[in-house]
Amino acid sequence: MATTVLQVIFQLAIILLFAKVFGLFARRIGLPEVVGNIIAGLLLGMAIWGLIPGVKDSGFILPIK
Repeated sequence: MATTVLQVIFQLAIILLFAKVFGLFARRIGLPEVVGNIIAGLLLGMAIWGLIPGVKDSGFILPIK
């Protein structure tokens, strides 16, 4: 499956949006913003999505080959 430039831009936008939202939430509850960024990365990464059957090969975030 070929990844187009628009798909890559969309994926990067979602990653940045999640990082910003979770970073702001972490700062609001008194934690450093980087903690929210790490949580967003865990939620978007295969650490969580890999646990859901059928999502492993979805190709949402660019796969590492």
